[in-house]
Amino acid sequence: MPPTVDESTVTKASDLVDLAELAGELTADDLRWTTPPGSCSETQTVYLLTEDNALFFIQLAYANAGFGATVQTSFRYFHHPTKNNIFRTHSCYSSDFKLSSDRLSVNCKPISIQLNEARDEYTFLLEKGKERIRLQMKLVDRGYKLGKGRTYYGKDESASYVSHRWFPRNVCSGTAYVDGKEYSLKGHGTFIHAFSGMKPHLVASKWHMATFHSPRAAVNLIQFQTPPRHGSINVIQGSLVLDNKLLAVTVDNDVDVLDSELDPHTGYYPATHLRLRWRGRTLEDTPRALEISMEVHPTILCDRIDVLSELPWMVRKLVQALVAKPFVYEWHEPTKVQIRLDDELIEDDGHLLYECTFIS
Repeated sequence: MPPTVDESTVTKASDLVDLAELAGELTADDLRWTTPPGSCSETQTVYLLTEDNALFFIQLAYANAGFGATVQTSFRYFHHPTKNNIFRTHSCYSSDFKLSSDRLSVNCKPISIQLNEARDEYTFLLEKGKERIRLQMKLVDRGYKLGKGRTYYGKDESASYVSHRWFPRNVCSGTAYVDGKEYSLKGHGTFIHAFSGMKPHLVASKWHMATFHSPRAAVNLIQFQTPPRHGSINVIQGSLVLDNKLLAVTVDNDVDVLDSELDPHTGYYPATHLRLRWRGRTLEDTPRALEISMEVHPTILCDRIDVLSELPWMVRKLVQALVAKPFVYEWHEPTKVQIRLDDELIEDDGHLLYECTFIS
């Protein structure tokens, strides 16, 4: 039988384990592409902050709305000081979506994503016209999933679910050649393999995503709010990598929007001032109390993405019937992080990618 969706219940991944078990170990099964029949979406994404303070991301997205699969790849290179902002998206033939025998790697013209045998390094290759990208991404310390890795839209494990599998800090290298120009992809990045077994409007009405990298630290956070039919529940998780060690996975986190402003182009109210906070305990043998905070005034807007305009025609028509007007806002900000471990205070300057998605 297909998974069910129970409109009265959401069982968070953090509800299914003790706090000491939040940093679930990643297995090979966690990193396999799922691609089940029926409604689903699945993505692999790298968010990279380069040594010269540029933002780069690359993504492969697989979606099935119930009448066949669609596949897209996209990438962005954004460097605010030089006003360089490149965004490209390409639709792929679903018949070209070819998984390796172990489902850990994929080829889909014009992109391939290969995972090495040790399962700690990905290689992304993209070739399309005047675009050539090679990105190698080596995991720092270890990856994780939150608890057992799944948030269920129901009372038990027979229900539809969403999941995120993380490589929270990676050493990245490579180059992007676009329209005759070469860009360095040397820096640190975050990798997320995400899966949803439902149509997007059933999962969430709003998303926040933050990924921060500095010389010493990587701090990541995802929060989504379930739609009213599922109780408008906030589901949130975060992590800290400090000095090349996964130090904490947290669920006592906040995205406090302190001020916002109407965007007349969309009718939504994106934040103009927000505070991000993480609280928990470290994964050390002798755990320490952890508090992380960032004060953010988003001003450097990379893009305001009209999601419908980026979708193939058939999918766009379906989404229009279900979702009012999904938009994604992306900011890339120089940011200071404050990390408190018991009585020790660490402050570090880095760059933050903050992304807010309005779905309905």
